[in-house]
Amino acid sequence: MKVAWIENPLTPKHSGVWRYNQMVRRELEKLDGVELTTEATTGRDLPPLQVNQDGKVKAVYVPERPPRYPWIPMWFKYFAKNIVRDNLRRAWHRILGLGWQDLQFLRPPAMPDPTENQLVHMTDQYLASGISFIRPRPLVITVHDIIPYIVERDYNLNLYERKFHRFLYHLGMRNLHKATAIIADSHFTKDSLAEVHPKLADRIHVVHLGVAHDRFTPEPVAEDFLEKAEIKPDQPYIVHISNEAPHKNFRTLLKAFAKVHVERPDVLLVKLGRAHNADHHQETLDLIKSLGIGDVVKFVEHVTDEDVVNWYRGASVMVVPSLVEGFGLPVLEAMACGTPVVSSDAETLVEIAGDAAIIVPRMDVDAYAQAMLKILNNREVARVMTEKGLEHVKKFTWENTAREIIDVYQSVANAR
Repeated sequence: MKVAWIENPLTPKHSGVWRYNQMVRRELEKLDGVELTTEATTGRDLPPLQVNQDGKVKAVYVPERPPRYPWIPMWFKYFAKNIVRDNLRRAWHRILGLGWQDLQFLRPPAMPDPTENQLVHMTDQYLASGISFIRPRPLVITVHDIIPYIVERDYNLNLYERKFHRFLYHLGMRNLHKATAIIADSHFTKDSLAEVHPKLADRIHVVHLGVAHDRFTPEPVAEDFLEKAEIKPDQPYIVHISNEAPHKNFRTLLKAFAKVHVERPDVLLVKLGRAHNADHHQETLDLIKSLGIGDVVKFVEHVTDEDVVNWYRGASVMVVPSLVEGFGLPVLEAMACGTPVVSSDAETLVEIAGDAAIIVPRMDVDAYAQAMLKILNNREVARVMTEKGLEHVKKFTWENTAREIIDVYQSVANAR
C-alpha cells in the first residue's frame, strides 16, 4: 500500500506533533506492507524570546537570508523597512487581523497526482485549512486536539492571536468532512470532535500515542549533565514542560510551588520548553516576580530530546497541570524514566495516566502543593509511584501506534 504521508512544515520542532511525525514515520518504515512516498519535513524554528532590562519580553526574528541589494544606502533601507513596510504591516493587521505568515495555512499541501493509486495521510488537522478546493480522495487526517475550538469562547484561554486564526481553524474543522477516516489521539478528542461534527462520529478511530522505550528509561542521570545544567547532584527539583499557553495552566503550578517553597526552600522548579507567545511568557515572569520565587524557578528554553530524558530522570516530581489536553505525552515519558507524576483531572490525562499518577482538581492550588510535598517528603510514596508508572507505561509503544494506524489504512482501502 502506497501512502502519501504529509506533514505540516510549520510544526514547531520538538513539539508533541513534531515527535508524533518523527516516531510514527520511523515505525511505519520498519513495517512491511506500507510504502511512504513523501519526505519528512524538518519543522520550523520558533524565534527566540529576549527579556530586556525593564523585564519586557519580545520575540527576536533572525533573518535567514543574506541582505539583499547591498548597493542601496543604509539610511534608505532603514526608511523602507522600519517606517514604510512596518507601518503598512500594522495597518493591514488592524484592518484584517492578518499576519504575513498566516496565508501559508491556506496553501494546499503537496498532494500526489489524482491518477496515482495512493492513500493520503495528513498528520495534522491544521493542514485541512488548505484543502477547500481539492477533490476528495482516500484521505486520513490525524486530529491531535481541538483545543482552540473548545476554549475560544473563554477570553482568558483563547488561543487565537489574530482574528484570521479563528477563520483558519474553523475552515480546517469544516474541511474534516472530506476525510475518509479520522485518527484521534484520545477518546476525549474523539468525543469532543463528534460533539462538534456528529456526522463524523463513525469515521473517528482512537489511536493512542506511544513512548520511545529505547530512549526513555529509568537509568541514573549523568553527573556531567547536572553539572552543565548548574544543578547539584543531590538537588531535588520538580520538572514541568509546556509552551506556557493558558490552557497549560502553568500559573496555577507556580502558585502551588510558592507554597511548596515555604516548607521546602531547597527544591527547585525546572520549566522545560520555550513559550510560543511573548505575551504568555511576560505574564509568567510577572507572576513569578509577584510570588517572590524568581531564585528557585529555572527556565530551560532550548532542550533536545536527549536533554529531556535526563531532566526527567533527575526530577523528584513531574507535574502536568493542564486544563485540557489532546493526549499529554510528557506524562508517559516521565513515567518511563521512573519519575512520579502529579496530573490534573483533565479528561485526557486521567484517560492515559490511570492510577499511576496522583490526580488533583485542575485549579486547586493547595491540592497541587500537597501532592508535590507528599512525594518530596516520603520516599516510600515516591518508590511506589515509580513502580506503578513503569508498569503502566508498558502499554504504550510507538510500534502499537503504527500498527493501529495501518489498521485504519486497511479499513479505508477495504471501503473503496
